[in-house]
Amino acid sequence: MWMRKKILYSVGYFVLLFYIVFWAPWRKGVKLSEAERLRLHPIVDSVKELFNNHGAKWWVHAFYFCSNLFGNIIMFLPFSFVMMWVFNMTNVIKIAILACLLSLAIEVTQYYTGTGVADVDDVLLNTTGAIVGVYLCRFFQNHYKYFIHR
Repeated sequence: MWMRKKILYSVGYFVLLFYIVFWAPWRKGVKLSEAERLRLHPIVDSVKELFNNHGAKWWVHAFYFCSNLFGNIIMFLPFSFVMMWVFNMTNVIKIAILACLLSLAIEVTQYYTGTGVADVDDVLLNTTGAIVGVYLCRFFQNHYKYFIHR
């Protein structure tokens, strides 16, 4: 029974992840040029976006920057829990590589379908989120015996 719940939660996570990345309401109606849909300079493009006003208030750019930064990290925290609980993976490097590959696949798909901006920062932040998730999962395993039922 517990394995069914693990699989159900995992499927729910991936459905929610793909909904947020591809089909969420804020994705509709935004048309970007091909050049705007691709960001290949790690951190530089995000910092430039933070300090370029484009007529908006400074706090709008700060909010976007922070929501992008923390949102991408938080979005991949559960990925590690899924890998560790359902697939019994414990190797941080393997989980990080899988998270990086999934994130890269998402970014490439966003670029080719025009559903978002393919940003190298997103790949880095998502991978960071997965790594942090491994250590969070280990913390819960060590401190809360009934948190993970194997």
